[in-house]
Amino acid sequence: MNLPQLSRFSTPPFPAQILTLDNGLTLIHQHAPATGVAAIDVWVKAGAIVEPDEWAGMAHFLEHMIFKGTECQSPGSFDRAIENRGGMTNAATSYDYAHFFMTIAAPALQDTLPHLGDLLLNASIPDDEFSHERDVVLEEIRQTYDNPDCIAFEALMESIYQHHPYGRSILGTEEKLMKRSPAEMRHFHRTHYQPNNMTVVLVGDIPQTEAVQWVEQAFHPFPAPLTCPISAPTTEPPLTGIRRQELRMPRLEQARLMMAWVVPGIESPPSPHPQDLLPWQRFLPSDTPRPPTRCLWVRLALGCAGRKSIVPPGSRTARRKATRASHQQWFYTPARIEPVHNHGLVRRSTSRACRSPDLRSSLYFGNHSHQCRRACPCQTPALQ
Repeated sequence: MNLPQLSRFSTPPFPAQILTLDNGLTLIHQHAPATGVAAIDVWVKAGAIVEPDEWAGMAHFLEHMIFKGTECQSPGSFDRAIENRGGMTNAATSYDYAHFFMTIAAPALQDTLPHLGDLLLNASIPDDEFSHERDVVLEEIRQTYDNPDCIAFEALMESIYQHHPYGRSILGTEEKLMKRSPAEMRHFHRTHYQPNNMTVVLVGDIPQTEAVQWVEQAFHPFPAPLTCPISAPTTEPPLTGIRRQELRMPRLEQARLMMAWVVPGIESPPSPHPQDLLPWQRFLPSDTPRPPTRCLWVRLALGCAGRKSIVPPGSRTARRKATRASHQQWFYTPARIEPVHNHGLVRRSTSRACRSPDLRSSLYFGNHSHQCRRACPCQTPALQ
């Protein structure tokens, strides 16, 4: 039997259908009849990058307020409607997006999907709930002050992106959030939660005809858009040298090391050489631009004063983030480090990691986000 030989760079066919509905909403649907369940994930291009600097933290705060109900749903009723049918739901906010997802038995989707659509389109953002939930978000920010991984990650981002919004915290700051009002959040919501900014992904035991019909009914009608201040990200200047930063926390028993590389972004000119592909790019359609991997790198170390450290083998994990404005992307490798007594080992290990030809193919690419309704407020390193 002669079986077709697949190249290591061959791309498997995309298993889902991408549809554009009449109102401009994008639907990605995959029929999986053997599962018996349905998973729906609504992605909104309304992450931290769209916030003007004075509104930093608004996208994440809105994620919380979405679940405070509408004129038809009181606070908490959405969770009860899903969980009483054996489902689960949650949400997260990152730099480029906020997303809201739900997993439930397929026969229950038709009755529960309208609840999710109503929340996303018609969030009422009541004044009393705004003040209460702001306290919750402020507590999340305070918790990051006690999390060495969060401190290190935010310091790393500030070092890489000194002009771009990616250098800001997704959570915002206490000072800026205290100045925001429910009316401003309603304008932010009505500006960005519109069909041209939304993609609905539905996978499960739901045929395509029913999927299109139910999504059209649940996500209709969209409220009239409003306006709010819009972020205008500036292009990050080229990184021409190595940036190092060391934060000393004397009471911290275990040091952290983070290294980040700035490389061409997903919108960069394509490379004709398959060997230049980053691991995640090998799964893109063949006509998608694929940039080369030549890069610079940034290092940040966080640890105890006077301790000597070495990167333990196999401890590296990496994350990837795309920067559309600057046509760059980045990934970083965090490590937990045990104290040792030979500083030369640290320098040799770090140098070896930076030169390793196998490092590129062993990286795991992910995305930093804050999933806050039922999870730890900061899911950085190792970690997220």
